[in-house]
Amino acid sequence: MVSKLKFDMPVVISHLNDHDSIKDEIMFHINNQTANRIYSEEHDDLDITRCDWNVSREIPRNWLEILRPSLTKELDIIYNELGYDKYDIKNIWFQQYATNGTHGWHVHVDCQWTNVYYVDMPDECPQTEIINPYNQKEIIKIDVKEGDILTFPSFVIHRAPVNTSTKTKTIISFNSDADISGGLYQ
Repeated sequence: MVSKLKFDMPVVISHLNDHDSIKDEIMFHINNQTANRIYSEEHDDLDITRCDWNVSREIPRNWLEILRPSLTKELDIIYNELGYDKYDIKNIWFQQYATNGTHGWHVHVDCQWTNVYYVDMPDECPQTEIINPYNQKEIIKIDVKEGDILTFPSFVIHRAPVNTSTKTKTIISFNSDADISGGLYQ
């Protein structure tokens, strides 16, 4: 039997201060961005309506240029409050979930943190769910709303449940690492 040391797991929900002033422009560029549907014919728990994850990084992402200044300010605060003084965004992409869109249980690898910015989150659309890592049975619905940024350890199993709404949910997801400067805690 494996013994478990239990402690609170950092799950941060913050709100992007500039969300209301930049949302429409971000959505315009996302809706006009080269993107693909990502789905699995073998599994019914993967159907992302539009996503630029597998689009060449050579193609400009105008939505990112609009988001970057506001996101940087917010991430500076988030990671500082978590005890880190530097961070690095490893990948960043958008995902849109129309009716029946979903992304089943998964984790993010090769990073420390998973982050989700809820760009367009109609009330009828489902919120992100995580599995309690202490018992592997409890499903926790994360209470997020449009404009929020969710940050949690990348090993946490999570999903975007099936969107049964007729509205489309749009998120920007990114992987990140955080670190401290040498000697900070000496």
